[in-house]
Amino acid sequence: MLQQISDISSEIERNGFYVFKNSLEPQLVDKARAEIQAWLDRDIRERQDGGVEAAWFTGDAGISILTKPTQILLDAYAKSPALDLLVEQVLSDPLSSGVLKQLAGENIKFRGYNVQRMTGEPDPRPMIGISPNPHEWHRDSPGEFGIALFLEDIPGPENGATSLVPGSHYFPYCPRWNCLFGPPFKTKEGRGGLDFFLRFNIANRMLGRRINGRATGAYGKQGDFYFFINDVWHGREPNMNGRAGIKFMIGAFPADEPFPDKVVPPDEETLAKLPPLVRKAASLASPAPSSETPNTILQRVRGHRAENAPANIFKMAQYERQFAESLSRLAYKFSEGMRTLTSPFAGRFPWSAKS
Repeated sequence: MLQQISDISSEIERNGFYVFKNSLEPQLVDKARAEIQAWLDRDIRERQDGGVEAAWFTGDAGISILTKPTQILLDAYAKSPALDLLVEQVLSDPLSSGVLKQLAGENIKFRGYNVQRMTGEPDPRPMIGISPNPHEWHRDSPGEFGIALFLEDIPGPENGATSLVPGSHYFPYCPRWNCLFGPPFKTKEGRGGLDFFLRFNIANRMLGRRINGRATGAYGKQGDFYFFINDVWHGREPNMNGRAGIKFMIGAFPADEPFPDKVVPPDEETLAKLPPLVRKAASLASPAPSSETPNTILQRVRGHRAENAPANIFKMAQYERQFAESLSRLAYKFSEGMRTLTSPFAGRFPWSAKS
């Protein structure tokens, strides 16, 4: 067992993720899938009955987000007793709990407890840029790691799996804000950048080709689960086969790490319904003593990035992005200036006349 823990921990440290195969009780997984599917279907019915078109909605199923490719239930604590028991198994099993201790320390806390279902709608790769994913590669918050359970099969490429780049947790930055791989291209002010730079760039295409050659996905069968370090560059692969698989995802932190934002734990009534280890992780909203394991994988990854300068190709891609943002800002200021200049003459020219 100790050797297994060591081997799996080494793979997570090297690649940033690991899939545990055939690890959960099949009957309990089936029950959890049925319970969760009932909530997902209820959310859809409520939206239809109320004529809700907004992505965000609060109803009997809780807070949900529905977009063309995905349906998400947020903070699904106690929605499915079977699902909560599956999470308890992951936290208590000698093998997976041993790996968790190597990854994050003795105690962990949950930031998110979410269900995702693919809608089955076509979700192709972007039309511009080198990125292969409709949901672009990105990182989550520093120090975060994920636990994901497959409630249904999510097989190989083109089925909406989570895209993962092995080893990218050692890369120097988040690609969403530092690269030009594909849409959406937003400046740091949140405005749209010039798509011209997604089509015409040099360093980002060089880096993107390297990344594309390494990328894989979190593929698995019903009852598998995986751990991954959220500093791994990840996104969502295209879904071109109508796949509507259900996956459960936890965002977690070492207990002694502060959350990057305000996290409100479940109320006491909900906490009382949870198994003990899940309840403990869900209730830790503030930093707490964590680690009898002073040298965790997350700590070593952070130390490695702090001590090692990024390779030149990452610097070049970042400079190219900064240049693109600067010109995009100038273009925005110019367009705003022209709008201000022409506004006193609104209605006097053909292009400003009301139709």
